[in-house]
Amino acid sequence: MRIAILTNLRDLHDAYSLTSVVRHQVAMLCRYGHDVTVFASETFQDKTININSRYQCPVEPIIPAYEEIEYARLQDLTEDHQRIASQTSQIVSQRLSDFDLAVTHDWLFTAWNLPLAESVRLSKDQTRHVRFLHWIHSVPSEGFNWWGIKRYGRNHKLIYPNRIDRVRVATMFGGDSRHVRTVPHATDLRLLFDFCDETWNVIDAYPSLMQAQFVQVYPVSGARLSQKGLSKLILLFKALKSKGFSVCLLIADSNATGRVPRDDLEPYKRMAERNGLSKREFGFTSDLNYERGLPRHILRELMQCANLFIYPTEAESFGLTLPEACLAGGVLPVLNRSLSVLMGTSGGYGLFFDFGSAEKCFEPQDEREYYQWMADMIVARAKEDDCWQARTFMRQTYNIDTIYRGYYAPLLTESCIWN
Repeated sequence: MRIAILTNLRDLHDAYSLTSVVRHQVAMLCRYGHDVTVFASETFQDKTININSRYQCPVEPIIPAYEEIEYARLQDLTEDHQRIASQTSQIVSQRLSDFDLAVTHDWLFTAWNLPLAESVRLSKDQTRHVRFLHWIHSVPSEGFNWWGIKRYGRNHKLIYPNRIDRVRVATMFGGDSRHVRTVPHATDLRLLFDFCDETWNVIDAYPSLMQAQFVQVYPVSGARLSQKGLSKLILLFKALKSKGFSVCLLIADSNATGRVPRDDLEPYKRMAERNGLSKREFGFTSDLNYERGLPRHILRELMQCANLFIYPTEAESFGLTLPEACLAGGVLPVLNRSLSVLMGTSGGYGLFFDFGSAEKCFEPQDEREYYQWMADMIVARAKEDDCWQARTFMRQTYNIDTIYRGYYAPLLTESCIWN
């Protein structure tokens, strides 16, 4: 689908919230195969919008710049701005001739965008083939006499980011709920923190890093998988999954020094499969051509996706990955009570369970029951933590894949029948 994003952006200044909205839309729509062009103010300098080197779309700086006036009434539109409206109408009519859908941002809403709202109305006969989605970014308080959505035609809908104010938006624009659709703003971890292309590739291989309820990234030497308690970690993730939770356990294994032969990964892969963890829920980064280990920036970005750090290690002098995981991801630490050093490294924060260690042997009487009990305790602690819950909710709910599949795709399909 050919999609035009109509803005009067002068640049992509990071302090302007609309910049984030447009960047997310560009990344999302390009990711799902749409042909996107952004139309911006004639003062816009860049020729493309780039999301790293992964997604990009052309920018056409053709929207006339004008002195912005806070209009109160349609009849107050100046002669100069009437000419701007007419000029923009001709541009819109001509440039949208081969587009399927157009997105506008606050063109029908803000007082200073009245010339742009008029340009949409003036071009409605020439753009009947185009479906328009008009984003409204603020809560309507007092209405203006040009806010009538019916002025534009059946192929125009208002888009608002929450359902709570949907009826009020419809009423303020002289319509009803049929004229308004709810589409939340995407706020994707990968875009917010400028993840590099390589990290995007790893997440594409393991999409549960963004989607799952319990996510752990476990940095570990490929020669110490047994000592680091990987088998126990697999069993605990099995227990979490058995309780109905979605999971992702990514092992960031490395063989950086090469002095000690790496452990055989196959027994762990088979163990994970036997215990119900799919290849998208469990894996090793060495299988993605990172045999020596992930570059630090990729590991750091992946750890920002995590919300859990289970550490069943049997021997440590400090346990460096523990503070790294806590600082990167805001994780719930689940630590080995059998290894006393972790109490000091963690400051005593987290959940502590016996996993056994070089200093204290431990074998549960009923292994299955023990892991089920630990899973219950982890779930209970997580549900008590508003910060953990909120962060997990935001990661799962507002990433561009969830927003596209849940809102954009149905809306784009539905829009085909508006004409």
